[in-house]
Amino acid sequence: MTIEEYRIMLGWSKQQLADAAGVDIVTIYNALDPNKRIYKATASKIAMGINKGLKDRQMPEIKYTDLDGLQFAD
Repeated sequence: MTIEEYRIMLGWSKQQLADAAGVDIVTIYNALDPNKRIYKATASKIAMGINKGLKDRQMPEIKYTDLDGLQFAD
């Protein structure tokens, strides 16, 4: 699943995802833009934020490598 699909499934705004991941909203927009590249460490933070929502729903955790559609800068 993509970041956006997880975000929608969790019922979160982009700001809520940013807060859960400990990143700013611009980072979320960059991660959602298929023309932008993000660092693996940033993708990992976003995955950890998503995991907070998944844990609340008793769903299995993900790794950044499970996120579809990302372009990495490193």
